[in-house]
Amino acid sequence: MTFLNPLVLFGTLAAAIPVILHLLNLRKLRTIEFSTLRFLKELQQTKIRKLKIRQLLLLIIRTLLVLLLVLAFARPALRGTLLGTIGGNAHSSVVFIIDDSFSMSASDERGDLLKQSKENISKLIDLLNEGDEVFLLKLSDLPEATIAPATHDFRSLRKIISEISVSNVTRPLQDALRLSSKLLSESKNANKEIYIISDMQQTLFTEQLAAQNQTAPLLFDTNVKFFLVNLGTGAPSNVAIDSVEIKTKIVEKEKPVNLYTSIRNFSNNTQQNYVVSVFLEGVRVAQNSVRLDPWGSASLEFSITPKKTGFIKGFVELEHDAVEQDNRRYFTLHVPEKITIAVVSQSPSDSKFPMLALRSGGSQDNETLFDIKQTTQKDFQFLDLNKLDVIVLSFPDGLSLSNVDKIKNFVASGGGLVLFPSSNYQA
Repeated sequence: MTFLNPLVLFGTLAAAIPVILHLLNLRKLRTIEFSTLRFLKELQQTKIRKLKIRQLLLLIIRTLLVLLLVLAFARPALRGTLLGTIGGNAHSSVVFIIDDSFSMSASDERGDLLKQSKENISKLIDLLNEGDEVFLLKLSDLPEATIAPATHDFRSLRKIISEISVSNVTRPLQDALRLSSKLLSESKNANKEIYIISDMQQTLFTEQLAAQNQTAPLLFDTNVKFFLVNLGTGAPSNVAIDSVEIKTKIVEKEKPVNLYTSIRNFSNNTQQNYVVSVFLEGVRVAQNSVRLDPWGSASLEFSITPKKTGFIKGFVELEHDAVEQDNRRYFTLHVPEKITIAVVSQSPSDSKFPMLALRSGGSQDNETLFDIKQTTQKDFQFLDLNKLDVIVLSFPDGLSLSNVDKIKNFVASGGGLVLFPSSNYQA
């Protein structure tokens, strides 16, 4: 129970007025006996007893009337919930926190989890009354507290909810709770409620959440009610691709390329002979299987052979499971028609051995594959490194600091580097 005008409750003191008047009328007067009245009093004794009872009832009624009048002006309201209790004249401020992370694309015996969450919110909206306000928070897109307006238009709210789709971006649940705390603290309504609709996966919580809760102040008043709509029957059977990496630095046409991929099991079930495939330009070029322990991970190596030059699109794909969004990871291979190599030395004579190494092998294919540019350290600054695949440094002792930085950036962006150091070179 709460009161919308609590200051009026001081008026309950007026309920003491009828009691005080009654007590004043009970003053004991001096009794004077008359013999002629004694028999009359005996006759009226029964009527007097009834009169006192009537006076007591009138006192109670007058006191209750004063109390009820004061309570009416104080506007009492029962704190209720949307789930079926009486709310009196008090309006409600309701926050719906909907989990739209990609784990909500999983299904159970009742269907798609995100669809279930939308249906649950629609049922709750049906219980709202005119004058109630609603805040809709998606974990993928939490607004600032200053730009999170409440809505009173439930028809528009239903339209917004129907357009919610699964997102690859999500925020921790505690971020949504902090925002809800700010929104409800500014609300003047008596009833304040928060509904969390989620499958409650571990990814919603940060590792520091438990430690923060031990020292952080309470976010909400005790009158804020929480309701959790937990969807699903636990962790779905889901395996995801963690990473894809091309290990071969120099990619050539018709030459094997080593590809590594890491996959992880996000379920309580052991995955036996789980199939992983590699596709180039939509064609499966490699396949392997792996065993995954519950919540375990594994790495696989594939050997793939590009059949053409240029940019080749590819992806690693897992077999179907409860969550499809993390079953495919894309990559791109760049197979150059020629590998552009810059041989850098202090003087042309210092690059003799690297040039022999590049032109050796005896096959004419190497002559056409490598596009060799020979330059000195002095002229290295004029080279466009964006057009190079590999830099060969012969006797790099005299490199300036600026050239060293350029080479570091070149290697960091994926370029190749070969060193032919002198006997006294220090890296």
